[in-house]
Amino acid sequence: MRGTGRGSGVLAGNGAESGSEDRPMRAVFDFLMGIIGGLVLAAGLLALDVVLETRLAAHHRALSGAAAGPAVTRAVRLRRPPEPVGDYAVRRLTAPIPAERYRRRHVPRTEGLRSGQVRVGGRERRYSLLVPRRAWSGVASPVLVVLHGSDGGAAAMLDMWREIARPAGLILVAPEAFGGSWHPRRDGPEFAHALLADLARDYAIDPKRIYLFGHDSGAGQALALANAMPGMWRAVAVHGGAVPAAQVAAAEGPLPAIALYVGTEDAVFPAPAVHRSAAALAGAGHDVMLAEIAGHTHWYFDIGPWLSDRAWAFFRQH
Repeated sequence: MRGTGRGSGVLAGNGAESGSEDRPMRAVFDFLMGIIGGLVLAAGLLALDVVLETRLAAHHRALSGAAAGPAVTRAVRLRRPPEPVGDYAVRRLTAPIPAERYRRRHVPRTEGLRSGQVRVGGRERRYSLLVPRRAWSGVASPVLVVLHGSDGGAAAMLDMWREIARPAGLILVAPEAFGGSWHPRRDGPEFAHALLADLARDYAIDPKRIYLFGHDSGAGQALALANAMPGMWRAVAVHGGAVPAAQVAAAEGPLPAIALYVGTEDAVFPAPAVHRSAAALAGAGHDVMLAEIAGHTHWYFDIGPWLSDRAWAFFRQH
């Protein structure tokens, strides 16, 4: 009983002192718990960001057909500020043949093809070219650089432009992607400059009429080069490809006009993704036209010559 009374007396008589002694310890405890909670929350957000970034990068590689290895483009962080968007023209086209009649096989012609190589970044890079007779006369000729996709090489791309090149006196040059896939840094402005400089050593080229065309993953690379090299390209056209908005930036200097062609049934680069690229490029200052081809898929080579006619008409307007 004495112990109980004594304990009760302490509690009753010294309550204020006990509370004042506990208050600093409680404050320390709350402070430590706050730090721990903040660290846990930050770690969770970082982990979520990494997961989302990885998924976005994987999604883009799947769309662009990139092989395993270095990512073709850097991932987009979801907390990135909104990208600028601009107005662009939209047209509707009808393919010359329905998609169900596509042969989905193309054997390129090789007659007249020439080859060359240029050393860039310590690597020997190969390219193929077609040079019309007119270009041998010494008169400065227009040049079209064509970038292949994952479903065809340089010769196949050149084949799509043969009938245009002859009457136009157009030099066609098609580089081969190193390892089969394009890389934004390895195949960036340094590579394009080296390729054209090597070409100019053998042929008279008109620096005011250099054009660029790409298909599939080559389309994405062409769009990146169009935005990264103001003043180099007179105009650019692509089929079945897109560039992430995060790769597009406002640039100083004369920006090339850009035409994007996409099939409404393209399952590799769906039309909404191409529209997003068009909006970002227009927001960066490019004059952009997007043409939707009704019923067309991602397969390029059965309508290639027909599309080349339209792309060349676009080039001549600019």
